[in-house]
Amino acid sequence: RPIARATKENSGYLTAQLMEIQMAKHKLWIAALLIAGWNLGCDDASSTASGSHPGDDSCQCTDSQVCVEDVCYDPKDLCNGIKCADSQECVDNVCTDSPGEPEPGEPEDKCGEQTCDETETCLNDTCVAKDKVCGNTVCLDIELCHNDSCVPKDKMCNAVVCKEDESCQTEICVPKDKVCGSQVCTDTQSCRDSQCVEQEKLCGTEVCTDAQICVTGQCIDNTRICGDAVCSASQVCHDGTCVAAAHICGESVCKDQQICVNDACQDPAPAQIQTVLEAAPVVSESGSSVQVSVSLTTQPTADVRLSILSDNTKELTVSPATMTFTPENWETPQVIEATGVDDPLIDGSVKSNIIIASASEDTAYAGLSRQIAITTEDDDEAKLLVTSTGMSLAENGDETAQFTVVLSAQPTAEVVISLASSDTSELTILGSDKLIFTADQWNTPQTVTLKPEDDSVADGIQPVFIKLTSESEDANFNLLEAETENYNITDDETPGVVITPSATTLTPDAAQIEVTISLTAPPVADVVVSLATTNETTAALAETTFTFTPDNWTEGQKVTFSNTDPMSAAAALTTETLSAIAMGEGAYENIKSNEIALKIYAMTSIELEKARTCEMQRVTLLPGKYKLEAWGAQGGLDGPGNGPIHVGGKGGYATGVIELSEKKDIYVMVGAFSLDFNNYPGFVPCNGGGINSGSSTGAGGGGATHIAATELGELPNYEDSKSDVYLVAGGGGGAGDYAEGGAGGGETGGNGVGSNSGAGATQTTGFKFGQGEPASGQNPGGGGGWFGGKRSNGGVNAGGGGGSGYIGGVLNGEMTAGVQDGDGKAKITVIDN
Repeated sequence: RPIARATKENSGYLTAQLMEIQMAKHKLWIAALLIAGWNLGCDDASSTASGSHPGDDSCQCTDSQVCVEDVCYDPKDLCNGIKCADSQECVDNVCTDSPGEPEPGEPEDKCGEQTCDETETCLNDTCVAKDKVCGNTVCLDIELCHNDSCVPKDKMCNAVVCKEDESCQTEICVPKDKVCGSQVCTDTQSCRDSQCVEQEKLCGTEVCTDAQICVTGQCIDNTRICGDAVCSASQVCHDGTCVAAAHICGESVCKDQQICVNDACQDPAPAQIQTVLEAAPVVSESGSSVQVSVSLTTQPTADVRLSILSDNTKELTVSPATMTFTPENWETPQVIEATGVDDPLIDGSVKSNIIIASASEDTAYAGLSRQIAITTEDDDEAKLLVTSTGMSLAENGDETAQFTVVLSAQPTAEVVISLASSDTSELTILGSDKLIFTADQWNTPQTVTLKPEDDSVADGIQPVFIKLTSESEDANFNLLEAETENYNITDDETPGVVITPSATTLTPDAAQIEVTISLTAPPVADVVVSLATTNETTAALAETTFTFTPDNWTEGQKVTFSNTDPMSAAAALTTETLSAIAMGEGAYENIKSNEIALKIYAMTSIELEKARTCEMQRVTLLPGKYKLEAWGAQGGLDGPGNGPIHVGGKGGYATGVIELSEKKDIYVMVGAFSLDFNNYPGFVPCNGGGINSGSSTGAGGGGATHIAATELGELPNYEDSKSDVYLVAGGGGGAGDYAEGGAGGGETGGNGVGSNSGAGATQTTGFKFGQGEPASGQNPGGGGGWFGGKRSNGGVNAGGGGGSGYIGGVLNGEMTAGVQDGDGKAKITVIDN
């Protein structure tokens, strides 16, 4: 038991000791048998001698036995190759004494000096985790148990143990030398830059593409391989040999001293006409051309004149007709241009020749000729050319329609074209239903007249066309087909939905309007008409659906509109649209009505003030007619003096009418009355009024009021945009202690009262455009206007001049001077809805 409880660390030593003790016991036992006279000799021969027994010199073991110390044993009875004594057992391939019965008081699950728990088992007197036991071995943490043997985890691969030279890839053991990045190479592949590459594609340090092969460690394009050689960029392969591309001539290779003439190598003649085609020798009947360069091969002794002509001018023309080479320019190429000629025949491709003949006093160049073949491709095709314009024809009217027919090319035999309507109940052919074309008048258009037919069916618009079919002994023109465009035959029983009136207006004074819905033709069943507006928040309908029957379809049904969003005076005006859709059987399926243009006005007039804010005010107007009105501001009062209080000149008035064809924004700026200079020294009256002096009794001028088509701010800003201004009401001049200011407005502003008073402005003169002259000391300032008034120079005894008014792009314009007290104002009134 002490030996059996040996620790795992000295188990090797104990195993060796036990084996020596066991062997000693066997030797003693065998020696005793020998002394007793037994001959136990045996061997491992493959056959067993019959009748062998102890003491027989020929004793042999059976095939399933082994011979140990001249004794035959079954392998299962051995322990590491030896036979344990009866009092021993084989533990970890070591014969050890049996532990026997546990001593009194000792637990049956005692393991050496330990007691194992339920998750452990005893192995070599040591408690180990049950899930770590593998046969008679304890696996490490980096191992797994496989077939009672501990193997490293990284060798397990889908229940298979990989060999040392293998690696697990996608749950398969593969040789490590086949792993390439994330791939596994086949036997025909090698790894190159983490990619499996077919070994046959490897070429030195390169990998060849399918279009390359490996030549002396370099990938070469297949096109450059020529037999056993590799051609350069300037060479081509010819009959297995690399030759210069410039030497190729047709199917031959010219020698260095030879020239290529008509795809044949030949030695340069002493005198020849040399030609080079600049492109393929093909032209078309549409007028394309090809150029031929001409020169001489040697220097002539005299001028050489070449005559150039075409042997078929119906297919090909040439230019020029002649050219001359001299001893000086003989090798400078001259160009012949050969052009295709159009003909009406379907004759396919035709070959013609350019003929060049020479004449010269140099006998070597006398009588030479050259011929160049050029093919003219045909552009003619057999077609029936129909010229028709699809149109609408009323089925109950006298209107007719026409179309023309002509052939696309000249036929070789008569062509008969049959005409047929796709629906003779809607459209018929007047006159003959056949057209005949001959080789003489093939290109003369023939006219066909069509007439719509009336029917009693409410079938809406019916598209109809005419089909054409040809017959001819000319195979090109036999059994050709064509069609006209569709002719839309309109039904005189066409159903519809009508809303009346076609336009209407809602204003604060007329917040409701009534319209009528009716049908235009009898329905075959009930028709439901649905009404809708584009913006129900502005215009509401009392009802939205109406039903018409075959009995009451002639009776119009009425509906009331209401203005549901009365806007504030300065809000934008708007338009709405009313429309209807009818749904019913037959022709009344998804029929749309006319649309009503509904104008919604938030006002009958708008008054604008806000003089103290000195800002432009915007008003949006719908198409229509409007009256514009403007009042300028009054000039400032005089200061504290001994005399009676005098007032500034009153502001002017201007009016006119504008007509708008589309929705438009207009802009208004209101002039300000000049405030008390004692309490508001240096006050600037809005929109051009002259500044009050702020230090004495000089009152400021009143500001102008203007209406314009653009938003540029105060009136002086319109000096370069005068045409944008509709009208101006001038401001009055400031008052002195003893004199009133001049009236504002009118073509000419009023002069201030008193000597040396300020002058009123005109249409072209004044202090400045849009600006009255500022007050100075006791001299009152001028009023604003088209041109501003001037200040006085008479002190307290004189007033400032008034600014002028203006009438621009308006109708029926009028101006009045001196009508407005205090601040200015403006008004816009709807006069035509």
